Amino acid sequence: MTGLAFLLFSVPLPPEGIAPAACETGEATPEQRERLRDFDFLIGDFWVTGHMWLGTQWSPPRPNTPPSRWNGRYGLGGTAVIDEWFNVDPGFEEQKGSGVNVRMKRDDGVWEMVWLAQPSFSAQHLVATINDKGEPVMTQVHPERKGFEATFKRLGPDQWMRVHHALDAEGNPLPPIMLKATRIPCIEG
Repeated sequence: MTGLAFLLFSVPLPPEGIAPAACETGEATPEQRERLRDFDFLIGDFWVTGHMWLGTQWSPPRPNTPPSRWNGRYGLGGTAVIDEWFNVDPGFEEQKGSGVNVRMKRDDGVWEMVWLAQPSFSAQHLVATINDKGEPVMTQVHPERKGFEATFKRLGPDQWMRVHHALDAEGNPLPPIMLKATRIPCIEG
């Protein structure tokens, strides 16, 4: 297995010190789950590492940096996917910035999303469509963010990644950033 393939497809154990999984997936009927399947890979508790594109491969995670956390569940009576983001997993430090995203699918198949984050308390309106590979591709509507695009890819039942592209203030492409999420197993009590 090449280094890139190992980075993308191996399922490592959670780092020591990570907060345990909440294992709360929310409620949704089978019909509602089918409607929300485009983003169902977000359901669960995940530890997340960040990687930068180096031109030929993804960087390793930053050394001595605790992972982030992404928790997803069905919400609003099974009509939405709600996910929480913590810049630093709560098992390592108290709040270092966090946010919540509500994703709802319109009848025409477009996903509408609202993201609210702290400590800035900034809100964003995003939309996503599904590309020809079946992957959600997200762009930002408000405030306008030209050149921002994030593509989600399933890596297996317990891993996914989000690759985003953006432009600097002068309109030049920045190196892509990948967030790689790995499921935290539920511990039967």
